Amino acid sequence: REPGRYRFMGTEASNQESIEKTMMYYGKPFVQEADFPFNFYLTEMSTISGTTIFDVIKSWMKNMPEGKWPNWMIGGPDIIRVTSRIGKEYVNVMNMLILTLPGTPITYYGEEIGMEAISAANVNESYATLFSKSPMQWDNSSNAGFSEGNQTWLPTNKDYQSLNVDVQTTQATSPLKLYQQLSSLRLSELLLSRGWLCHVWHDADLVVYTRELDGLDRAF
Repeated sequence: REPGRYRFMGTEASNQESIEKTMMYYGKPFVQEADFPFNFYLTEMSTISGTTIFDVIKSWMKNMPEGKWPNWMIGGPDIIRVTSRIGKEYVNVMNMLILTLPGTPITYYGEEIGMEAISAANVNESYATLFSKSPMQWDNSSNAGFSEGNQTWLPTNKDYQSLNVDVQTTQATSPLKLYQQLSSLRLSELLLSRGWLCHVWHDADLVVYTRELDGLDRAF
């Protein structure tokens, strides 16, 4: 411990844990455990719809102990990437979701540009669980700009020359630009950092919610 310095702790529970058991990692009243357990539930949906997304949000917020802080994830090192899991058309939607919900958005590298999982044909059999651990795609140079070495431990994705940070930086409506704009908005908009989550409507196609705060005559 260092005086005046706070140590943050997140915990990772098995994805087979029930929501009630996952919440136990927050601790008990007057006994703090983790700051939060990582929330993998958005990555485990078998179908994507307004209803299933709302159910995940409601389940976490309803079961989270009073006074605790939520978090949201759409990817991770052992999870097939969003683009490969549910389709590239959901990259912006899922990033927008975690960046406008209350709590901490946790982004696994590459999800901000919509990277795909590498093909099984490009991975040694012993590396079969590493499809989402390919090098970050920075630009169209050798090894996607990730390394100056002759080769990387895992191969770069075949699409790295067209799907990379450098390319998306120049595109006005790229996933990266949207991610950057929403991140900046979170810093400047009090309602996004501190506002309550207020459910408006959901159905199979939509989830509609606002962020509101006592004392403000507007909502986000």
